[in-house]
Amino acid sequence: MDRIALRSNEINKQFYSFYYYDYTHNDRLEEMFDPTGMQITVRPPGCYERVIYDSDIKCSYSQSKWTSRKIHPFIGMLGIGNERRLNDRFLIQVSSELRMGSFDNFFDEMTLGNFTMTYKGVCRYNGAGQTQSVCDIFFFVCNSAEWGYCETPTWVDDDQTSVMNYGYYMYLFGFPSNGLFAYTMLSKSNGQPVTDTELRKTLNATLNIISGFHDIYADCKTSGESLVVPITFTVGNSATVSDMTPPKVKGATNPGFIQFYAKGKSGSVYAICPGLMVDDCSAEFVCVGGASNHAHAADCNDFLSWGGYDGKTIGNQPANYSHSEKDIKSTIMIFYR
Repeated sequence: MDRIALRSNEINKQFYSFYYYDYTHNDRLEEMFDPTGMQITVRPPGCYERVIYDSDIKCSYSQSKWTSRKIHPFIGMLGIGNERRLNDRFLIQVSSELRMGSFDNFFDEMTLGNFTMTYKGVCRYNGAGQTQSVCDIFFFVCNSAEWGYCETPTWVDDDQTSVMNYGYYMYLFGFPSNGLFAYTMLSKSNGQPVTDTELRKTLNATLNIISGFHDIYADCKTSGESLVVPITFTVGNSATVSDMTPPKVKGATNPGFIQFYAKGKSGSVYAICPGLMVDDCSAEFVCVGGASNHAHAADCNDFLSWGGYDGKTIGNQPANYSHSEKDIKSTIMIFYR
């Protein structure tokens, strides 16, 4: 999210007369336009949180994390893990007392390399007593090659706007996983609607920044908590360890170390990563001695996401996220003095 904040000018310059809305109406930092809004609520399964701008919300139950910054345009992102695809729907809702007269609806998608962005939203303008237009745009970004998932989600919007109140709910259905569900608010100071061309240029600039993301939802940093020690090999070497590592997680590991304490994507912790250190949230693929975070009781295991569950066949060599059968059946012996 900080990367987007640093480059937000690349986004808001894509359309004319951008309205730089105010983030300082009250101490709670929940409001932009009037005493009751825009108020944003995120509802990943297991959580229900009113958004405080410039803050993070983590929901371990659905392996999701919301983050936002006070930038222009406002962008809030819900990084969705949901790797076991146990949770069917995610919701972002906005509400206020804005009164908008006319409106335009948008629904489309765009691609950039292996990234796909699907977006849906509404732009309201010409409202009584309101000089700014407001566009609520929701989008979902996925990448099957790098993030491991990319299926078109099912969008369901619920417009609860009345004469006196504004409410817009966006649901994402279809057991989405390994993607970004996000909301951005675009606005023009002259009260004119944002055009389709301006919207696509703005979202394309956003997607260009997102294309540099690696960890999309989890916070697995363990600085000051982990102990990482270089290995002196008696038999084998770092190349041997690398050859034993599942191909899909090699880029997130460094062989030649032993790491005590590492985190997986659900927030669960692992005691030891034998032969390597972990750079991101890949502990469940290469570490042993799992301890549950209570929201995911099944996370007590070794090589939890080894790829052999549900009757999958394990071969003689590592493949995708899986260890070889020899690794799975091996014994790790620890000597200390």
